[in-house]
Amino acid sequence: MTNTIKVQLLHNLLDEVSGRYDYLYDANRNALEKIQYSASHDTLTGLANRVAFEENLERSISAAKRHGDIGAVLFMDLDNFKQVNDTIGHEEGDQLLCDVANKIKPQLREEDFFARFGGDEFVILIERISDDVDRAMMVTLDICEKILKCAKHSYYVGGHTFFVTASIGAVLFGSEEMAIQGDLIRHADVAMYEAKKRGKDQVVFFEEAIETRLNEQVLIENKVRLALESESLVLHYQPKVNREGMVIGLEALVRIREDDGSLIYPDRFITLCEERNLIVSLSEKVLMEVCNTLKSWENDDRLALIDIAVNISPVWLSQPTFIENVEIILRESGADPHRLLFEITESIELTDIQNKMVVIERCANLGIRFSLDDFGTGYSSLAYIKELPLYEIKIDRSLIVQCGENMAGEKSENHNRFIRAIIVMSKSLGLIVTIEGIDTSTAAKALWEMGCDVIQGYFYSKPIDQKAVEVFILENHLQIPTNNKTSESDFIK
Repeated sequence: MTNTIKVQLLHNLLDEVSGRYDYLYDANRNALEKIQYSASHDTLTGLANRVAFEENLERSISAAKRHGDIGAVLFMDLDNFKQVNDTIGHEEGDQLLCDVANKIKPQLREEDFFARFGGDEFVILIERISDDVDRAMMVTLDICEKILKCAKHSYYVGGHTFFVTASIGAVLFGSEEMAIQGDLIRHADVAMYEAKKRGKDQVVFFEEAIETRLNEQVLIENKVRLALESESLVLHYQPKVNREGMVIGLEALVRIREDDGSLIYPDRFITLCEERNLIVSLSEKVLMEVCNTLKSWENDDRLALIDIAVNISPVWLSQPTFIENVEIILRESGADPHRLLFEITESIELTDIQNKMVVIERCANLGIRFSLDDFGTGYSSLAYIKELPLYEIKIDRSLIVQCGENMAGEKSENHNRFIRAIIVMSKSLGLIVTIEGIDTSTAAKALWEMGCDVIQGYFYSKPIDQKAVEVFILENHLQIPTNNKTSESDFIK
């Protein structure tokens, strides 16, 4: 073999090695780029991911401190997105997320950083808005409103049309030394949940008061959980009195007893329990204690006549196991269901009224009666009276707070006519009319004259524990308080 041939073979070999090297280099570079892209981007939407967002936010915070410019973090969550996944499945739900992201992205400035945190949560970093706080807030609000308007749209996915809205929490940051990336994201998240609580499809700016309230809710939730496992859950009973001055029933009202003996009232924890899936456990425990109380009174002729009303949460009433659990409690306690009243409010939804009617009728077949509480505070009162097999209607104190006093002339007469009309209508339908929240003799006298059947309020008695209410019931006559004025805080149920 000549030297020329050898040289040519060597060149060919070098070309082949070089080509393979270039191929492997390009392959490795592409693989590395894919790895780097995956590490910083959301695989579903193609947006930046949480890691990339947090890195950019940290850089933006440092830049804001140097230049004195104000930026903003927006935390956005789609409203009721879980219903989409439950209706059409996760694959179509993912497509909807992509559609929403693609619709919002063109509304942002090129320098804004748009990322997906996961699920239906998105975050947006807006940098160097202004050096003036008021101006920065106005610009941020304008951007948020554009995003909300853009997201508020009908989307056709998987053969279904969905109307989407979003909630946004916003927090500003600037040259403050204490601006920390984790705190900003958390504060924006807290503000977003506040936006959902206020009705969704809106923006809320973070305030310290929101976080304070959130921290209190966490504390209260822990107290409720501990109370469900201990003896710190207590019941008080408020008497319901007829026109002869006799106690004919009670309303059971739950409290949580603190270590120092003070009480936490239900206005601070009932809604929270409904939100945190604690209301069923709480309600069942309350009903069991009420039934045990009724059973313990069976051997006393006077106490055995007393009815006890229990507030029924719409969330509990909607549970598939509601009636079965009620039957179990009645069976285990041995209480007479004819002595029970279930108080429901207008917050039960008429959209599901047929299913609720079945549950209510099954309870009625057991002997349990129903009372419509807080009548007059909503917009569906007449529909409820028409649809539901009620025994009692309880007129809310907000309608009668001025009844019989502090009103004069035509205004007073029109108000009295209004209350009297409600009483006449209710009684014509065979309903017992109870009025709650009465704290003065003047109001009580006026309402008796109008024809109400039962009065409940501080004028007769505040809510008291079981031993005290037993004494109250067994008294031959009621001790009317000499001080007829009661502060607003006394009316906490």
